[in-house]
Order: sequence, then structure tokens, then C-alpha cells
Amino acid sequence: PRVGRAAAGGHATSGRRDAAFAMLKRSFLEKPDKSRAGGIDALVAPLCALLNGRPDTFTTSSCAGRALLWRGEEPPSKRRGVPRFRPQVEHDPLRVPELVQAAVELAESSRQEIDAPTIWLRFEPVVLHVCCRNWHSAQVLLAAA
Repeated sequence: PRVGRAAAGGHATSGRRDAAFAMLKRSFLEKPDKSRAGGIDALVAPLCALLNGRPDTFTTSSCAGRALLWRGEEPPSKRRGVPRFRPQVEHDPLRVPELVQAAVELAESSRQEIDAPTIWLRFEPVVLHVCCRNWHSAQVLLAAA
């Protein structure tokens, strides 16, 4: 019997994988945004557009980075539905000094409180979840990063 590339997992399998990736990409990019923000952060949107415009990649989730300020004994949790309390959140790096000033003011105002809750100021970097067509396209993306 003749063993060709298609029988050995060559072009035919590759073609099916390419079609499946294209369909997955299309379905992800056509879905409505489910984030609280209601859309892609403006600061990371150009990078998402670039990745989504390439044939071998698409983004599934992104955040341009943020700073969070809250008072409490533990950080707010996004797990299991609605968080118990909403922290102040800032995605615009130019407004982070305002958040730092608010943290200073909170600390000063609660200095006399014996059981004052902890004041949290957390900085989170850019987060980008990217789906790649294959291992090679993932390696190319990581090398470019």
C-alpha cells in the first residue's frame, strides 16, 4: 500500500486543523464582549487588533494593566459571582497618582482607628491571553514579546 503525506498526517490533517482554527478564531472574535468594561481597554486595543489581524493568532482576553485601591482584611475576589465590595480601579496610568494620593489620605484618616482595616494598593501588569494556531506560531509570538 502507498503511504502518502495525507495518510501519514500531512496536508489533509493540517488542512483540517487550519479550518478548525479559523472557525474557532471567527467564533471568538464575533462574540459580544462579556467584560465589566464592555470592551477592550483603549491602551491595549492596538496590540489586540494587530494580533487578531494575523492569521495564526487571536486574543481571548486582555487588560491594559490597572491599579486597585480598597480597604478591608482581604483583597476583593472576582471568583464565584459578584465581588463582596468594589475597589477603586484605575486603568489609565496617568491617573494612578490620584489613586496613590487617595491611599495616603485613607491612611492618614484612619491613623487614630485602633481596628482600622488594611489599606490595599495593588498594581497589576498588562494581561493578554492569546490563542495560537500551533506550537510554531506560539514560539514566534513569544520570541517577538
